[in-house]
Formats: sequence, C-alpha cells, structure tokens
Amino acid sequence: MRLLPAIRRPFQDICVMVPTYRGEFEPPMIEENKEQEYLKQLLVSDRTATDKALTLMYHNMR
Repeated sequence: MRLLPAIRRPFQDICVMVPTYRGEFEPPMIEENKEQEYLKQLLVSDRTATDKALTLMYHNMR
C-alpha cells in the first residue's frame, strides 16, 4: 500500500481518512460532555500549573 502525502483541507472538513498499512484509520468521535468533565477535573486538581498545561497538551494531541 502506498501512503499518500498530507492534503490541506478547509477547517470544516476535519474528519479526514488517513491511509495506513492496516487500512484506513478514522479517529473516534469526541464526546463533548466527557471532555468538559475531564477539563473541569483537571483544573480543580492540586497539580502545578505546568503539569496541568502539559497534561492538557498531551490529552489534546491524542
């Protein structure tokens, strides 16, 4: 299988199929309520601001 180069698309067309060696990959849909609850729990935790920022950054990269 030949991998295709990245293609720039309009912002509205977020769900882009990504070719892989195991077939097309479609990321799972994000549940807004779960994300809001995660963010609220992260913000009220006793972690440092740096730890919160890095945790959120890596969470959003998934």
